[in-house]
Amino acid sequence: MDNEFSQQTLYHVALLDSNAGNALLLKHHLQSCPDYCFEILHTSSLHELCDINRNRHVDEHFFPDVILLDPNQVQHTPSETIKSVQAVFPDTPVIIFSELYNEKLAKESGELGTYGYIAKVDMQPLRLSNAILHAVSQHQHIKKLYKQANYDVLTGLANRALIYDRTEHAIKISKRNSTSLAFFLVDLDDFKAINDIYGHDVGDVYLRTIAHRLRDSIRVSDTAARLGGDEFAILLEGLEHPELAVQVAKKILKEVSEPITIEGKKLSPSLSIGISLMQDEDDQRFSTDWLVKSADTALYQAKANGKNTYSVFTDEHDAEMLRIINLENQLVEAIENHEFFLCYQPIVHATTHELLGIETLLRWDQPGRGIISPDRFIPVLERMGKMDVVSEYVMNESIRQYAHWRNHGLENISLHINTSPAQFAEHGFCQQLEETLTTYEVSPDVINLELTESQLFNSSKYIDREFKKLHWLGVQVAIDDFGTGYSSYDYMRRFEIDQIKLDKSFIHSMFDSKIDMAIINSITRFSRDLGVSIVAEGVEQQKQLDYLVSIGVNQIQGYYTGRPMIADKFEQQFLCKTPTSAIIPPQEPARLNATH
Repeated sequence: MDNEFSQQTLYHVALLDSNAGNALLLKHHLQSCPDYCFEILHTSSLHELCDINRNRHVDEHFFPDVILLDPNQVQHTPSETIKSVQAVFPDTPVIIFSELYNEKLAKESGELGTYGYIAKVDMQPLRLSNAILHAVSQHQHIKKLYKQANYDVLTGLANRALIYDRTEHAIKISKRNSTSLAFFLVDLDDFKAINDIYGHDVGDVYLRTIAHRLRDSIRVSDTAARLGGDEFAILLEGLEHPELAVQVAKKILKEVSEPITIEGKKLSPSLSIGISLMQDEDDQRFSTDWLVKSADTALYQAKANGKNTYSVFTDEHDAEMLRIINLENQLVEAIENHEFFLCYQPIVHATTHELLGIETLLRWDQPGRGIISPDRFIPVLERMGKMDVVSEYVMNESIRQYAHWRNHGLENISLHINTSPAQFAEHGFCQQLEETLTTYEVSPDVINLELTESQLFNSSKYIDREFKKLHWLGVQVAIDDFGTGYSSYDYMRRFEIDQIKLDKSFIHSMFDSKIDMAIINSITRFSRDLGVSIVAEGVEQQKQLDYLVSIGVNQIQGYYTGRPMIADKFEQQFLCKTPTSAIIPPQEPARLNATH
């Protein structure tokens, strides 16, 4: 019997009740439960109960799994007593243990988050043990749900929601106590290459190791979080001097840079840190959103400075961030006011200049400023999470315009459409594309979706699935900006790519750089051996065109053969085999509808 009893789970129960007789009766009832083992500690005052927590480092053998509390036995109101106990024991469930059942007290205590109510007049062994076990079980379940909602599964660090919540709280404390706080955004340098070269299993171990090093580099009172992917955040609270944040950043860079050996592979980690500081508690701008955005601006500067370093948000950064915020507001208005439209650039045969394809390009006509380059606004749209809305418009309007041209004699021409990472990774993308093609009666085999290499990296979780769907649908796929990423050739092996587009940066420097010239030749031979078509982007000079023709590139795109144009001008230059009035739609290009 003793051997069986020793294997039972031991539950520590703390009782706050000024009546010692109730404590004896409680012990008697619980010890009469043969299936469970309970240890009771009786305290007669709130101060005595709180001493258990204060002396925890001295006497660790008893710490309550549950607290039975008679709030009427203390010189405070019941609600004040419950709150005081919960403040000292935030991770311990509390059960009300009152002389009689009191409906008002039961309702009030339930609203404060207690786990049950036991009336002493109804005290019975089974009822007591069930109430205690239920409270412990429920509390553990809630803790599990809390952990799932607030902590990253892979690394065990806080997640985005938790660190943002703690930052909100820390800002209030800093303003009240006139202390500083710092918010770090931490981005691992070249992590995508590790995933691509060594695989996701090694990448996961790498992330966990970095996470542990980040957590060990800060105080227990600070918070380290994984925001997603290879991006982390750190919150430093209660800093007496802002300079302490820089000291922590230097410590992190030093400790994280120690080599990591995973499956026999020695990796040398590095990271970049963007630091935002809250120093002037009277500045009304300070908020979690401001701290995150300013840290992101500083992180961008750290990356620009060569990586493996830190950058602190400055007044100059402040002006740049205000510019970006202003741009974000303008882009929201641009979507609402239908300021986006499409241009079309020809892809032609290198020697005959015969039209082979059309690429649709997004443009922004900002009132008072004219046409804005997509290089300026597309990264901002992606950061805002608005690119999927714009991409849907690009897809629908491109196919609609193509159908219009086809109905007026356009044949055997491919339509090239750029897809954003947000759009491509979205569930239902292929179905939406198929429905749009059906609506306008356009054959899938004329569509050529262009994806960048960075897009293939960032969408690795979804990319295999989406490629299978696209090939089943019959849509062609091209890699845009080919040759600029880590593993261009690996993508050709991994996916069934139909076309590669040679990045314009190589074309622009081909006569000034032997390396770029060699890359062009290598990619051209590579595509020919695989039977994959190649398009040279950014052709602006006759000598560039002549050389590309000489090495076997037969599809050209660039200013030399045609600039991006709105629909009617494109028709006039490339499509008019009948009077233009017969095929030109209204002069005003179709704009993005915010409700599209």
